[in-house]
Amino acid sequence: MELDKVPLWRGENVGIKELVEDFARYVYLPHLADSQVLRDGIARGLSLLTEHDTFAYAESQDEAQERYRGLRAGRQIALDHSVGLLVKPEVGRRQMEAEAAAQAAPAGASKGAPRGTTTSLSRSPNGGVACPDQSGASEFPSAAPSRNDFTEL
Repeated sequence: MELDKVPLWRGENVGIKELVEDFARYVYLPHLADSQVLRDGIARGLSLLTEHDTFAYAESQDEAQERYRGLRAGRQIALDHSVGLLVKPEVGRRQMEAEAAAQAAPAGASKGAPRGTTTSLSRSPNGGVACPDQSGASEFPSAAPSRNDFTEL
């Protein structure tokens, strides 16, 4: 991969726009007919089976939270002409594994819903209130059954 042969990475990532400019500016890099050739190569690299094979793509970087937004690998995506980052494979893999582990964690182990989200509650068949994302595992008994509890919807 050309990114590794010549030090084109800027730390753990490189902007696609910067990469296009590098290939146009530096004579020691392979000559490309136009910037679309590079974008096509990036798109083909992203469509390989895993990020282990090439690199990952991110829409942007959130430096405050030390994570990449819109991180993807191993699938075909449409690239915008000048936005987005290529992320080193091991960095992308670490974040994707951490996000997958956080999603797979038991519901009781989470610290609650993120700010700005709501959790919907519904009545369970036995009159309690159930959280649907927990498959009825947690029920909060209602104070007293109402007339609506005995009618079917």
